[in-house]
Amino acid sequence: MATINFGTREITSKIVYFGASGAGCNTNVERLWRLVQSKRRSPLHRFGPKERQEESWYFDFVPMVEPPIEGFSVLWRIYSLPGGIDVVAHRDEVIEGVDAVVFVGDARSDRADTNVDHLQQLEALLKSIGVELSATPVTIQVNHTDSPNARPVAEVVAELNPFNFPVVPAVAKTREGVLETFTQTASAVLARVRDTLAGQDTITLSAVSTPDTVSDVEVVRRHMENIQARTEVTPHFESDRRPPTGAPSIEIAFQPDEFIGCHPKQISHVQLEGDRIRIDIDMEPMSDGPGRPLTIWLVNRPTAALAVPPPVAPSAPPQDRVFDYLPPDGKLDLEPSPPDLPGLAYGVLGVSGGVLIGLLSAYLFSFWG
Repeated sequence: MATINFGTREITSKIVYFGASGAGCNTNVERLWRLVQSKRRSPLHRFGPKERQEESWYFDFVPMVEPPIEGFSVLWRIYSLPGGIDVVAHRDEVIEGVDAVVFVGDARSDRADTNVDHLQQLEALLKSIGVELSATPVTIQVNHTDSPNARPVAEVVAELNPFNFPVVPAVAKTREGVLETFTQTASAVLARVRDTLAGQDTITLSAVSTPDTVSDVEVVRRHMENIQARTEVTPHFESDRRPPTGAPSIEIAFQPDEFIGCHPKQISHVQLEGDRIRIDIDMEPMSDGPGRPLTIWLVNRPTAALAVPPPVAPSAPPQDRVFDYLPPDGKLDLEPSPPDLPGLAYGVLGVSGGVLIGLLSAYLFSFWG
């Protein structure tokens, strides 16, 4: 059941990849996550029973080039539901509100009966939410067509296609047929949504007006809570978007002064927006008190580059300095001093002066005596 959000101008549609264990449901979702050209794409998440043989994989994205519907963009939510998950609550949670199904059939000759069994399981699952298989947009993907014991595609489809669903041969592990499968399925969904908006179809569309969007992490968390509420199974959740071993890493101090004394509790949302990465973190105080959200923006620029040029210090008021009086070339233009007298002349002058002073002193003493 597609949802129209008038606040964000988005239509949200859900596609589930269903098939037997080992048929390639998870492989399809993982390869599609790597192949899609998108304006916005979440990490690839995995969730399921904690003690698990298989798990559901999930991501959402907004395509790069898909034309809008009546001014609305489309947010696709992509799930896998492999047959190895036997928890009923988990299956019910993933299939709820589905808009289209990709049934992943296995072309290997020893998987014929398993294919038929899981098609019947799919029909029962859809009936449990009030939907008929024949009335659901379904694409049959015949996977493992490169296997040495693969049966012809027509032979596989003859057992799985009573309603003449579109068929796509594939080798999901090499990405062959993955995009074609999604494109075929998405086209069927969009055609039904357009017809419904034009009053030509009777599928149910849910409409909301809030501008708030639910993050991909919150979507998975709600699934896990619903599964745990209906069963004793403890769900398991992790994101599969990890850097490869040996990838460069960088440590960035991010805690503002007003968050001193807090520590990160969990990441609630991560989103790539152009050249920036938005990270929403729930910060928890070490002492008693309510938690606080913190948003961090990582900007794609070299770590050595400065975001803002450093402020220029105001120039000091002019002061008298010795060097301020020097000419521009630093050379002093002084008048030459007269040549100095030789040392002998200074000696004769000194002796003459002494004799004169002595005679004058003798005369004065004889006069007063």
